[in-house]
Amino acid sequence: MRFDKNTVIGFTLMVVLLIGFAWYQNGEMKKQAEAEQARLDSLAKVEAANPKPSEPAQSIPTSDQAVIVAPAANDSASIASASGLLHEKFGILAAAAQGEKSRHQC
Repeated sequence: MRFDKNTVIGFTLMVVLLIGFAWYQNGEMKKQAEAEQARLDSLAKVEAANPKPSEPAQSIPTSDQAVIVAPAANDSASIASASGLLHEKFGILAAAAQGEKSRHQC
C-alpha cells in the first residue's frame, strides 16, 4: 500500500469523522440523561405529594386457620399486561424474552 497525499487525507478525514460522531453522540446522551433525570424527579415529587396508605400488618395463620393460596393468574388481562411490560422493556425482541425452559439432549 502506498502512502501518498490522497491516502493521508483519506485517513485523516476518517479519523475526524469518527471523532466528530463520537462527540455528537456524547452530547445527545447527556441530553437524554438529563431528560430522564427530570422525569424521575417529577415522579418522585408526585409520589412524595401523594403518599400511599400504609398496609395493615398481616398476621401469620395458625394451624387451625385455613390458608388460601391464590392460583396463578392466567387470565387474558394479566397476560396482556405482562406482554405490554415486556414490549416496553425489550421492544421488538419481547417475543424472544418469553422463552420456555427446555432441555435438549443429543
